[in-house]
Amino acid sequence: MIDCTRSWIQIELIHESSRLLKEANITDSRRNVEWMLCELLKCTRAQLYAYPNKEVSGDVLFAFNSMVVRRAKCEPLQYILGYTEFFGIRVQVAPGVLIPRPETELLVEEVLGCLASMQSPAILDIGTGSGCIALALKNERPDATVHGCDVSTDALTIAQDNARQLDLDVRFFSCDIKESQIHQAPEQGYDLIVSNPPYIPRSEHPTIATEVKDFEPDSALFVDDDPLEYYRYVTLATRDALTERGFLCVETHMDFATDIAKYLDTQGLSEIRVINDLADRPRIVIAQKN
Repeated sequence: MIDCTRSWIQIELIHESSRLLKEANITDSRRNVEWMLCELLKCTRAQLYAYPNKEVSGDVLFAFNSMVVRRAKCEPLQYILGYTEFFGIRVQVAPGVLIPRPETELLVEEVLGCLASMQSPAILDIGTGSGCIALALKNERPDATVHGCDVSTDALTIAQDNARQLDLDVRFFSCDIKESQIHQAPEQGYDLIVSNPPYIPRSEHPTIATEVKDFEPDSALFVDDDPLEYYRYVTLATRDALTERGFLCVETHMDFATDIAKYLDTQGLSEIRVINDLADRPRIVIAQKN
């Protein structure tokens, strides 16, 4: 895509690769180019533009061209870089895990609010993926006992790697909530259980952005016939694991938040609240065990 047989200075390479990505209909193409080039050059954006006429080495040029080719095919920038920033921490991401969204940062904020009056709470993150929620909570609440579970071995490997790199003591374990209860809870149970389960109806697949539906794990995104499917599994699997007056906090599809709240009411949960996201769409449901 980029002519790697000739020499390039940094500003020329920025202009040319931005043009190529723009032609491929990549939104914010120049900023994408800056992120990728800064990653390879181990520099800041300011440093990148401080030396616009600096020649780019052959090794960097070939690696950068590979990145540009991947991005032009709509592969998410976070997968290309290998990480993303989430709630003040850097987490590894790869095609085996969902890329964290701003809505999920709001979920973490709401969870922290629920925990504000608790000392040394026990927390479980169901469907942990990269571990971003569990790790962000441990980072904010070092006194908490934090566990995360997932059915995907690839996801658990990434989550455990993230915990090691961040030096955060979070325990991850394998669990399929479709088939089992949570058997590895602390003796006293969990004070809060959080989950961001699959919630996009399969019927919406054609409307989803290519870089999401073609690259992120299908099993972490879509549900088939029942949009409440995983919320039923989460509720049933954690019924015995949640302490009295413990919290259940879930991220939801904006079209089904009310239905989920009604379902939780039928399952003996109380103090049910629906929280809107920054776009004023219902996104988070919080409930307590009676």
